[in-house]
Order: sequence, then structure tokens, then C-alpha cells
Amino acid sequence: AQVITADLPQLGRLRPGDPLPSSRVLARTLGVHRNTVLAAYAELRAEAGDVASPVLTTYAGLQSAQRADLVVIEPRAASRGALIFLHGFAGNFTLQCWLLAQAASAAGLVTLCPSTGWRGDWWSAQGEQILRRTVELAREQFPGRLFAAGLSNGGAGLARLAPRLRGTFEGIVLISGTSDAPAPGTPVLVVHGSRDAMSSPQHARAYAARVGGEYASLDAGHFALLLRRDDACRRVTAWLDRIIRRRE
Repeated sequence: AQVITADLPQLGRLRPGDPLPSSRVLARTLGVHRNTVLAAYAELRAEAGDVASPVLTTYAGLQSAQRADLVVIEPRAASRGALIFLHGFAGNFTLQCWLLAQAASAAGLVTLCPSTGWRGDWWSAQGEQILRRTVELAREQFPGRLFAAGLSNGGAGLARLAPRLRGTFEGIVLISGTSDAPAPGTPVLVVHGSRDAMSSPQHARAYAARVGGEYASLDAGHFALLLRRDDACRRVTAWLDRIIRRRE
């Protein structure tokens, strides 16, 4: 996948080549996983160069329903549609967007990663408005299948918003975060670390069972997407591809 400039109507612009201080921020945030974070950033740079990251603008409170930063990552092959990825607590890190884009790209999907506040409270009025505007942009710019995914608070927020957006997504992926929300009315994949101390694996498994979703357990804690990324991406790609093929 390649990270491209996002210059879409009513959303901010990110310029490849801008400074990328988020590697240091995320490395400090994850503590003991610092070397893994830096190694992943090295891969991102090798593939896409120094690309912008909205993490500092989320901390500065510069995201709004009228103007929000967006990261867009396109697959090298022809697009079959798009996947919107909602970041979690601490802000929108391009690395996390890029990690999930590996799975989405393998399924032929463009990845769009909008930004809200650093809390990742997508269930707020602002978060919902930003998601709805991103949906409009995805349909306009990348027609085809439309999926959504969320990480941690992004997963919890997506679980709460999806029932309000019935008929919008062909499936949703919740990674390291769910909620007690009603069933979304669309296929669901829940990906969760079996040793997650921040978001209960038992709660996540119960949510998947309640909504008739698929549950994928990874041998990791809360940062399973980073620490078990090959396994996580393989499972997400297989699930996306299966849903797409089923509806072709």
C-alpha cells in the first residue's frame, strides 16, 4: 500500500514529507514495546517515506466536524471499495492506520483514517459527524464496497454508531474494543488479545456471540494489532475477502 495525500472536500490536508514525530510519541505510550514500534515505523518509512501523522493536531484539539485530518492509503491493485478506520485513545497515528491498511489493501480496499479528539470518543456528536462525512467522501471518491473498523475506543465507538448507520457498511471490524450496543445489522469480526487487561476479552467474546459475529483471539494484550500484526492482518483480510466474494 502507499500513503497518499488526502485533499478531499471539507477535510484537512496531510502532506507526505511532513515531520513524523508520532514514532516517539507512540513509543513512549507503549513503553516496553518501544523497539517493536520503532521497527514498524522503519518499515512504514521504507515503504512510503516520511508521511504526515495527525496525532499532534488531535492533541491540540484542532479536529472538528467542519475540518478533520484524514489519512488515505490506497492499494496498489485496483480498488474494490473502501474501509474507514477509527483510531483509539491517544489520537490518530498514521502507523496504526498503515497497519490495518495492510489487511484492507490485500482485500483490494482503500483505507481512510479520519481524526477526532485524542480521547477517540467517536460516540460523541463530533465523532459521529466526522464519521458520517467520511462515509460521504468514501462513496464519492472510492465507490464500491464500504466497510468500517475501529481500534480500542474506535472499536467501542464504531459498535455504538453502527446501529445508527444501518445499511451503510457491508461489515465492521472491532479490534481491542467493543461495547454493550445493539447488534449493528451487518456482519461483524471481533479481533481481541486473549491477555488484554484494558478491554475485557470475555466482554468482547460475549459481544461477538450476542450479535452473531466472528471472534478471532490473538495471543497478546491490548496492542494485539501491533504485536501480532501478521496474524491480525491475515484474519482481517480473509474475513473481508469472504464478505466481498459472498456478495459479488
